[in-house]
Amino acid sequence: MNGMREMIVHVGVGLDAEGIKDALNEPEEYGDANNQLFSVAHALLADHKDDRAEVSEVGVDSVTRDFKHPSQVDVQMTISWTAYYGCKDMDTSDDETVTESATYTAEGDLVFLVPAPRRQASEC
Repeated sequence: MNGMREMIVHVGVGLDAEGIKDALNEPEEYGDANNQLFSVAHALLADHKDDRAEVSEVGVDSVTRDFKHPSQVDVQMTISWTAYYGCKDMDTSDDETVTESATYTAEGDLVFLVPAPRRQASEC
């Protein structure tokens, strides 16, 4: 797929849907899965045409697994973000809820397919 890239979040081997959710929400217990999820969340922000948005918080609301295809998971998350536009002297912020599909691998990774990086932000 053109314009898309894979991003990997390691959550651990053999987890059920609740275990995956816990791994994504609890960085101190499961390593840096939540930090990796911030990168995925930034790539998924739909309302921005440049990279000025800063993700301030990511909360995983639910994780569901497809019983017919157990390696397929859907992750519903709420992304809180802020952006500052200096030339307009304007701060903006919002929360977005997105549901994103990922592949859960035998190695304990979630593989997300996300948009390629957006264009660089201009000075204004």
